Amino acid sequence: YGLCINNTNNILYATSKEGNYIYKIDLTNLLSPIIQEISLEMGNPVSTVQTLNPYNICLSPDGTRYFVTCNKSAELRIVQTSNDSLLDIHATGSNPAEIIFSHDYPYLFVSCMGVPGTIKLSVVNVFNLNSNTFLPEIYAGHDSKGIMIDDVSNKLYVANRNVSSGGPAAHHEPVCEGKNGYITAIDLNTLQLIPGYKAELSVDPYHISK
Repeated sequence: YGLCINNTNNILYATSKEGNYIYKIDLTNLLSPIIQEISLEMGNPVSTVQTLNPYNICLSPDGTRYFVTCNKSAELRIVQTSNDSLLDIHATGSNPAEIIFSHDYPYLFVSCMGVPGTIKLSVVNVFNLNSNTFLPEIYAGHDSKGIMIDDVSNKLYVANRNVSSGGPAAHHEPVCEGKNGYITAIDLNTLQLIPGYKAELSVDPYHISK
């Protein structure tokens, strides 16, 4: 599911989505790419057993680390690009999905969809790259999935799927079967949800981009 490429455009990373590993693909020779499987568990070999389930992957702006959301284990795993060694593991909200870096702030944002039918609500985690710690989590909506940053207005927009039980009712009945999803916005200056902002969408908005 997740893909990212390094700053020199010769190494492609891809998540396996099931198991404990990612793919590292050397594109130096496009006619004969070299594919490696990199375990995200130090000391454990590559396995398809669903222990971590890497979902998405993103390189740090300086290219020295890559960050992987692990859906099954509810973690953010940080790996050094020079030797693919595991640097750190941080617990996230449940069902972490998308990740995105801010260009103007030292933050990495992680959307977590929560667990339907439980008290584990969806949240947006904010990881401070300077201190390597998570800041207080932000509740941005029901089943938060897609995230996108607008650097002009300094806002993080969150697409909330609103597919599990307990979410808000729609103002207007959707044409498609199901409940309307919606977008909320977080102020990057304050890291607070912008009150009163809620753009209703069609059913199950799964991703958002600019």
